Parts: sequence; C-alpha cells; structure tokens
Amino acid sequence: FLLWPLARVGAFRYRMSRMSWRSIRFRFTGSTREYFFASALGYLGMLFSLGFSAHSLNNLQRRLLYRGSSLGNLPFQFTGESPHLRWAWFCAWPLTILTAGLFWPWWSALR
Repeated sequence: FLLWPLARVGAFRYRMSRMSWRSIRFRFTGSTREYFFASALGYLGMLFSLGFSAHSLNNLQRRLLYRGSSLGNLPFQFTGESPHLRWAWFCAWPLTILTAGLFWPWWSALR
C-alpha cells in the first residue's frame, strides 16, 4: 500500500518526460519524497476518518503532481479545492453501493 505513491510518481514522471507540444518538452520536477509522505499521512487520515477524507487526499495528490510539472520553463498551476467535492464524495459511496457500482463513473468524471 505504501509503494503505490512511489509507483504513481514514477509513472507520472515517465509520462511527462515522453510528451512534447510543438517540440517543447513536458517535465516533472516535483519531489517524490514529499508526495510519498503526504500520501502516507493522507492514508492514515482516511483510515481514522473511515474514508471521509478521501476527497482531500485526492486533491492534495493532484496538487503535488501538477505543481511539480511544467511545459518547458512554464510551470503548471493547480487551483482545485476539496470542499467542492465534499458533498459529491458523501453521496458517491452510498449511491455506488445501492447501484452496484454504476454510480462510480459519475464520481470519477466529477473528480
């Protein structure tokens, strides 16, 4: 479970290094260590909150990935906020269970 953040950062770094737009390369210079520790603490928070803080963890992970990315020397910005997803997250779990998983794509698209 703790190796997942390392794999995710490595895969994201690899994909960014292989992309370009009009001969300008994308790159990821974010910290793997920062992403790992933020994810590990987020997983502990999810465990203690019974999964109700998952939207905050998802937002934090995306912020760390996107703010560490750039196109050439132009850094990316991320302005997402997790309170906007809070009510959707609280609705997604019960509705996913009631609809046998059919509601989960809605949550994925909204996220």
